[in-house]
Amino acid sequence: MTRNNLRSIALPLFLTVLVGGCESTKKAKPLTETESSVEQTIRQEHHLSDEPTSENDERLRRGLAKYPRADINGDGVLTLSEIRAYMAKQREAGKRRGTAGLAADFRRVFEDRQYVSRDGERLRYDLMKPKNYDQGKKYTLVLCLHGGGGSTRAARVLANATLRVKYPCFVLAPEALVGETWGKHSPQIMTDVQPLVLEIIETLKSEFSIDTRRLYITGQSMGGFGTYAFITRNPGMFAAAVPVCGRGDPAEAKYIAKIPIWIFHGDKDRLVSVDYSRDMFEALKKAGGNPRYTEYEGVGHNSWDKAYATDELWAWLFAQRKKDK
Repeated sequence: MTRNNLRSIALPLFLTVLVGGCESTKKAKPLTETESSVEQTIRQEHHLSDEPTSENDERLRRGLAKYPRADINGDGVLTLSEIRAYMAKQREAGKRRGTAGLAADFRRVFEDRQYVSRDGERLRYDLMKPKNYDQGKKYTLVLCLHGGGGSTRAARVLANATLRVKYPCFVLAPEALVGETWGKHSPQIMTDVQPLVLEIIETLKSEFSIDTRRLYITGQSMGGFGTYAFITRNPGMFAAAVPVCGRGDPAEAKYIAKIPIWIFHGDKDRLVSVDYSRDMFEALKKAGGNPRYTEYEGVGHNSWDKAYATDELWAWLFAQRKKDK
């Protein structure tokens, strides 16, 4: 396999999936005291900026076909400022993604909740508690990040009656609106709601008996990108990660190489290139990690159905735990 010459972090999630059905982020905010020193190091190393590149320009031109209304002045050229304004407007309108939330038949096991931060920021999420929850026991929490269409296959699979008995756990499935995304990207197009998700996890840790040594994260497509974004910014938080048809930055592999990671991708994916997962797998190994990688022959973008139907995946995931310090 020939490794592509990928830009370190300058190619954003939004511009990668703009033309296919996922998303990315709004105007970059200053780093806060709560953001990790790792992220600060990453930003310094890669000199993140909003400077235009030929690669970004090409994706903006292709993205115009997907979001024609974002071309505010009607000149036929989509700019970063226009798409930022458009996404901010979509977010302010509270527009939900196509298949946002869980189907009615899952409502019996998931609670529909809403988190409100001190600043008044809101984020709705679905929460499944362990069957026969016992406050005297410690339970795993699995964070499931949906894709651009708003669906999370992982959360639905974990709600299966058999798996609920075999792997009693909390399942957290937050919802990012149109105009929101799971992490920081350059240039920042949509609003990063990762900080709100982290706050939700902290509130759940206070409300319920959660084993902080067994926090897991997985996501499909946009959620696969988000999985890498979460573990990169919080490398000491999660015991394991499962990105499905996502993309990480090989230059950041050194920050997450020690985390157990199982990557999944279809080799015929036309939306998110399989090379992204291949390159990340090699980068993690080169950085001293021991990742697992499953590539499905003849499978396109929807590799999540096969991935989450893999019994071995769940056995592997629930066996992971962080070592006591």
